[in-house]
Amino acid sequence: MIYYMKICVQQRTSYFTKAGLSTLLNALNIFSAHYVSVAVDVRRVCKESCSKIAIELIQSVSIVFDPPVSQQKKQDWSFVKLFGSSLLSTCPVATTSKVFVDVSSNKSGIPFALNHKPHEIIKENFDNDSGYTEEREYGVYNLKKMFKDSKYVNIGATYENIHIYGIIPSPILYVDRKVAGYGQEQGGIHVTFHNNHRKKSLKILYYDMIPWYLRLYSHTLSIKSGRKLLTP
Repeated sequence: MIYYMKICVQQRTSYFTKAGLSTLLNALNIFSAHYVSVAVDVRRVCKESCSKIAIELIQSVSIVFDPPVSQQKKQDWSFVKLFGSSLLSTCPVATTSKVFVDVSSNKSGIPFALNHKPHEIIKENFDNDSGYTEEREYGVYNLKKMFKDSKYVNIGATYENIHIYGIIPSPILYVDRKVAGYGQEQGGIHVTFHNNHRKKSLKILYYDMIPWYLRLYSHTLSIKSGRKLLTP
């Protein structure tokens, strides 16, 4: 039996106020995306050599679109195509307001042209999924400067060729989770962690949301590494 559960989405005013980047958060376009995540992170940070403690609040919205699916294998994108609207303003209380576009694939992938020239190009190094250091390039747009010359901003890119899906390497860590069996005797949740790092083990913290119809008992918990049974 497959249980049907309704999903309730509660809007938060701070995310949907009509100022700055939040003007792009059109519900019709966002919830048609392939992945949406809204997060609020709160932490303590040091100020003045840790003589004072401040509270840092970070609000973030992560959205994944797949333009080739809706545009006949073309990767062309823009604010209007993705969100259904141009950017209409910057946040009036923000010190800076910037947009970063990853332009690294212009050297190794299908070339594309940005419809606006970035104000600057920055480079950053990070460890890729294979354990090697990789350099990435980002085009940076200063929105406060752009709005001095225009009433709206529509950043986008046009690709020379259609997109061809290739072999995508597995990430360093990925998780396979499934609900298996049926009833209290045979039912359960199986979670498998795959560590693809070539050199070291990984420390992870795993949270899970348990379906309301599934009861868990701590004495049935078992952990294995390969074929070796571990004691929690």
